[in-house]
Amino acid sequence: MIVVDTNVIIRVITKDDLDQTRLAVDFLSRAGTIWISRVVLLEVGWTLRSRYKYSPEAVNQALSMLVALDQAQVEDAETVQQALRYHGTGMDLGDAFILAFAPEGSTVYTFDSDFVRRGREQRKTVPVQEVAAGVFGKG
Repeated sequence: MIVVDTNVIIRVITKDDLDQTRLAVDFLSRAGTIWISRVVLLEVGWTLRSRYKYSPEAVNQALSMLVALDQAQVEDAETVQQALRYHGTGMDLGDAFILAFAPEGSTVYTFDSDFVRRGREQRKTVPVQEVAAGVFGKG
């Protein structure tokens, strides 16, 4: 099993450097099982959005295809799939991962009202609340 850095995956997806793309494709085709961490997935998503101006839908499609590869072994694969489903509804990728990986019985607090709204739409057992004065009895 091998672990690859974000930039190897970015080369394969974007094909922005032909020499590195050829090397990456050749390397990965012979590599066997590739372990992909959730951090790498978040970095890939962030890089595609910020540097390559991919739409959220295109980011979700690229990540979904990546985690579905037969040779990919994804860290916490079921939870990552849940995060990608949340992201597919329009939730920010980082927020989707936060909500998906939040422990059952916890509450997520944020200043982001869009995250609160989208988190509530998901009907998950982990509520998303807006941080407000006095939330812990102080105010």
